Amino acid sequence: MGKRMSEPERVSVFWSRVERGASRDDCWLWKGGRSGPYGIVQWREHNGVTMPRHAHTIAFLLARGWRPTRVSKLVVRHLCHQPLCCNPSHLRHGSQADNAADDQAVGREARGETQANAKLDDDMVRFMRWEAARGTTHRELAAIAGVARQTASKAIAKKTWTHIR
Repeated sequence: MGKRMSEPERVSVFWSRVERGASRDDCWLWKGGRSGPYGIVQWREHNGVTMPRHAHTIAFLLARGWRPTRVSKLVVRHLCHQPLCCNPSHLRHGSQADNAADDQAVGREARGETQANAKLDDDMVRFMRWEAARGTTHRELAAIAGVARQTASKAIAKKTWTHIR
């Protein structure tokens, strides 16, 4: 079994996987492993357990000297909207609601058929609204679309699928 790295060694290895931009304003891109669009790193927690963590979260914590007991509860937002960026000046902590608002502000939130759990698609919503205006019941449209009546009713009433005209 190999020797455990000291904290300074782990920090040095972490930053060696970050390509720093020419200036402080540039993004510093993670060059290590990825999980989806984000950099990922195996990080040993305070209790000795190694867990996968987003690289930008670790960069944020290291730059501020924080050693929280529950990294998993921390939301670190990218002000630059570059998921691989580890530049501490581009990162802010916040709530999940703050993060969702950031995504919405730049048009990155999953809407409609781009959501992983979507049961409808844009064309079906347009069809249901058109048919409902012609007198077809929400119950009948729900059966055609293969969704619950409430799902169809909310889409038709524009309580959901609000981006569809």
